[in-house]
Amino acid sequence: MSASSYTDERRRPELAVDGLLSIRWSSVFADPQWIAVDLGIAHMVEGVEFVWEPAFAKAYTIQVSTDGIHYTQAYSTHNGDGENDTITFPEPVEARWVRIYGTQRGSRWGYSIYEFKVFGDPVSTRKVEVVN
Repeated sequence: MSASSYTDERRRPELAVDGLLSIRWSSVFADPQWIAVDLGIAHMVEGVEFVWEPAFAKAYTIQVSTDGIHYTQAYSTHNGDGENDTITFPEPVEARWVRIYGTQRGSRWGYSIYEFKVFGDPVSTRKVEVVN
């Protein structure tokens, strides 16, 4: 896990993937901010789910990367309303890194996520047809 910022040691990025809805990641109070998860190996990512704290993103993109440097957009909205977001991509995308990139806060606070989940299958499980 990595992030553009966090407010203190009790709001570190890895707390957004610990399975607990009682602790969270929280960014500084500025735009833009992001949080990224490293899946360890490439996956065919089908979507994401995350639970916002009242400090949510009004406008954000979901970005994916195979190298952790170059990201492409898989989803975008300017109508975020906080709460729980479940996003299914139109087509699965290959990615090792997935990040939420907030560009407009929905409150005067920063961005804050209780839980960040990524759905998909490891690339290595894809069927490969060998043609001679």
